[in-house]
Amino acid sequence: MNREDCLSLVLRASERFETPFFLFSHLPVLKQLGSISQACGSRVFNWLSLKTLPLRSLLSWWLTTGLGVEVTSEYELLAAREEGFSPGRIMVNGVAKHSWNKRCWTGGLRVNFDSIREIESLASQAKSQEWRVGLRFHPNIQKDPENQSLPDQFGIPADSFVYACDLLLRRQIFPDTVHIHLRSNIPNLDYYREALDELELSLKQTNIELKCLDLGGGLPEKGVRQLDQAWHSTLTLEDLSKLLALCQGMFPAVEEFILENGRFVLSECGVLVLSVIDIKEIGGVRYLICDGGRTNHALPSDWQEHEIDVLPNRSEQLIYTAVCGPTCMAYDCIARKRLPSDIRLGDKVLWFNAGAYHLSWETRFSQPLARVLWHGEQDNILEARSVEGFSEWWGRWR
Repeated sequence: MNREDCLSLVLRASERFETPFFLFSHLPVLKQLGSISQACGSRVFNWLSLKTLPLRSLLSWWLTTGLGVEVTSEYELLAAREEGFSPGRIMVNGVAKHSWNKRCWTGGLRVNFDSIREIESLASQAKSQEWRVGLRFHPNIQKDPENQSLPDQFGIPADSFVYACDLLLRRQIFPDTVHIHLRSNIPNLDYYREALDELELSLKQTNIELKCLDLGGGLPEKGVRQLDQAWHSTLTLEDLSKLLALCQGMFPAVEEFILENGRFVLSECGVLVLSVIDIKEIGGVRYLICDGGRTNHALPSDWQEHEIDVLPNRSEQLIYTAVCGPTCMAYDCIARKRLPSDIRLGDKVLWFNAGAYHLSWETRFSQPLARVLWHGEQDNILEARSVEGFSEWWGRWR
C-alpha cells in the first residue's frame, strides 16, 4: 500500500473512529506475496507467521488464499483450527510442544519437532494421528542476536540431530521435512550458505528422505531502520532467489520449499494512528503528547525507527520534536526527530509499518487496548476489535 492510499484509508477511518487505532489492510500483504512468488517461482509456498500479527481478520482472509499458516503456540494452533484451516495447512513449530494441552492436537497436522524431549513425549501421538513430521535444525551460526557469542534456544543441534532422526525411525515415523529459521533480519546470503552446508553434512549421516525444506523467514522490513546494527540486514529478494537455486542444487529431492517471512510480508500492512492531545516545550525540545505510544502500542520503536506522517499536512519550519504516549513513563516515546513546528492539538500522527509485532506486544499499561480496524477485500473498513472498556480492563481480575 503506497503512502497516498494509506493516507486515504486513514482519513476514511478517522471520520468514523476515535484514536488511537491500528488500521490493517490486506493489500500490502498481497503485494509482498506477489513479489516473493515472482522472485522464487511456483515451488515456493508462503505460510503466514501467525505470531507476527495475531489478528483474526487477517487469519480469516488468509484462509481464502489457500496458503498455510505457521503456529508456534497452543493458542495459535487452536485459532487456526477454529478459523477452518485443514490440518495439512497448519505447520506447528515452537518450543516445548509436549507441554501443550492435548485438546489442541488433531490428526493430519504438520509438526516440526524442536527437541529430543518433544520426540520422546509426542512420537506415539504423531504416529497414531498420522502427522507429517519434520525436525527443526540448529546450525552453529544460529546465535542470539543480543548475545552473539551464544547460541539461541531453538532447534536440534548437529550433535543430536542424527540421534533425533533415529529415534523417529525406530518408532516407524518417517520425517520428510527440515525446518531452519535462523533469525529475524538475516544479515546476508552467506549466513544461509553456512547453515545449509552444516545441514547437508548432518543429513548425510541420516536415512531421511527430505521432501520439504522450510527456510523460515529473515527478509528485512522495508521502510524501517534498525537502531542496533546487530539487526541490520542486506538480504534481498534477489538473494532469496539465489538461495532457492542453491537449495535445489544441494537437495535435489526436495519437492516443496516453505517460507515464513513475517516481517517482510506483514510490516507494511499496518499503521498506528494517534492524536496529539497536548504540546509542551521543555529544555528546547517540543513534546507532542499523543493518546498512544511506545508503551502500549509500538514496542518495536525501542530498536527501530519508523516513518511518521501528520494529518493534516503541516509544512512550517522543522524543529526537534519528541512524539510521546499518554502513560506516566519516560520510556513512552516513539520518535525523536525534526517535525513541522505548526503541528497542532488534534492533529493525527501516523506511525507506519505497524503490521509486524505491534499487536503481539501491545500492553494495558494504565490504558485500555486500542481499537483495531481491518480494510477488507470489499474496500470496507470494519472494526475488528473495539476499544477496551474499563470493565474489561479492570474486571478481568478476580
